[in-house]
Parts: sequence; C-alpha cells; structure tokens
Amino acid sequence: ILRPQPYMPNGELKGYRVYPGRDRRKFASLGLRPGDLVTDINGQPLNDLQSGMEVFKNLGNATELTVTIERNGSPMALTLDTSQFLNTPGDTQ
Repeated sequence: ILRPQPYMPNGELKGYRVYPGRDRRKFASLGLRPGDLVTDINGQPLNDLQSGMEVFKNLGNATELTVTIERNGSPMALTLDTSQFLNTPGDTQ
C-alpha cells in the first residue's frame, strides 16, 4: 500500500517520506498524500533507521494506527484505519 523512504537531512533520520505502492487508491483512502513525512507511529519516533524499518514491517496486522506526519511543513496527527485492507474470509484478493 505504501513505500517508505528514509528522510535524512544533514545525515540524521527525521522520519520516512511515504509514497503509494501498487494500489494508489488504498494509499489515498488512508488519508496520506505522496511525500508526507511520517515522524512517529503509535508513539514510537522514527529517528533510527533499523528500528524505523522494523516498525513498518510489523504494521501488517494492525487495524488502526496513530501517526504523526509533516505535510507542507506543518505537523498533524492522523488515525489510519487499516482494517479495510486486511483479508477477511471470502476475500478473493
């Protein structure tokens, strides 16, 4: 659904810019925009490369996420409902 890319001004990780994956509609339905800078997920700051990627890898089963993003230089909190993307019985995905 999304592709995170580390954002490292001056060699220091500030967060991850997110861009749509294969399904742009799912990405947009989360309330994200291409290039949003995710700085925090569920209270965990994304300021370390290794732990940051672990956070993204472990999101697969979460049905709701609280993220802090920077958009156009302004911080904002979003609650992402990811339950609509989890496979449910009878899905033909």
